[in-house]
Amino acid sequence: MLLELIDLMKGKLVFYQTKELTAEYISISMNNIHRHTNLNEISLQAALELCKHALKEGFKVSHIIADTVGDPGKYTNFLKTNLVEYAAIVKDITVQAKADRDHKVVSASSICAKVTRDRIIKQWVFR
Repeated sequence: MLLELIDLMKGKLVFYQTKELTAEYISISMNNIHRHTNLNEISLQAALELCKHALKEGFKVSHIIADTVGDPGKYTNFLKTNLVEYAAIVKDITVQAKADRDHKVVSASSICAKVTRDRIIKQWVFR
């Protein structure tokens, strides 16, 4: 129900985007002969892609708040290093465990992701 309300505001007051990481994509990424990776790295790359997409679209993302995947300091440094071309726009990056508990925007993001996942699974199951 919350996602439906967010969807009503999408494009007006709210913007969100999700990225689907299929089981096939994860398996191929983790079994790549040339570059082995793990779920944390896949998650970090997906978060980076979503941030870059929003910034390229012209959104003035001044503060990024993320729930941690692994070490919060490493995650923060990863984002800072890979978003250096947007340093004039992105002024602050917060990465913490249980960020959804302390930041409403992270809670809303989590709901968007989980409902989107559930919709994808439902479509797959009821084909």
